[in-house]
Amino acid sequence: FDHEDLAMLKEVLDGGLPSAIDGQWTRRLQKEFAAANESKYAVAVNSGMSALHACLAAADASVGDEVICDPMVQFGAVACFYNNAVPVFADIQRDTHNIDPQSIRARITERTKAILCTHLWGLPCDMDEINAIAREHNLLVIEDNAHALFARYKGRMTGNLGDMAEFSFQAAKQLSTGEGGLATTNDERLHERLIAYSGVRGMATF
Repeated sequence: FDHEDLAMLKEVLDGGLPSAIDGQWTRRLQKEFAAANESKYAVAVNSGMSALHACLAAADASVGDEVICDPMVQFGAVACFYNNAVPVFADIQRDTHNIDPQSIRARITERTKAILCTHLWGLPCDMDEINAIAREHNLLVIEDNAHALFARYKGRMTGNLGDMAEFSFQAAKQLSTGEGGLATTNDERLHERLIAYSGVRGMATF
């Protein structure tokens, strides 16, 4: 940590409102991160897992619903369990380790609620094909963007390629706050739902 980091920490403590609910720093993070990521909305939470949890809740994934996710990264499946939904594992592409769109298509049922795809190792998934499948079956697409901060896919920044996206600020990530997470969306209705499920309604207005 350098002098600037310590000075900002002192500013938070001296302000007397270190809580995310009352303090200004979480609102500032949301506003500046959304701008940097070219997203309309950002909602900060305490961890990347909480962001995935909120995204699935905002997608109405609940008891008996299925969410298609990859088998390489377990966090999407765990978030499904938090929402009492069922993770359905699609295969991955051998050359990227990212979820295979054709395997997604083969696993869609009448109970499928959403597709959760992980941009692994900083490499975006085949989002054109994934989004086409989602539109065909009226499904939401959630990006697990914990490994791909500010990556781009055909000129567009990850975190804006599906309906919602999750980011992690855990200690091993590209941008770390020690712990922490955030969800982004460009949809006003989903933004309101993310606020409701994250418990930060007081921070809805930047």
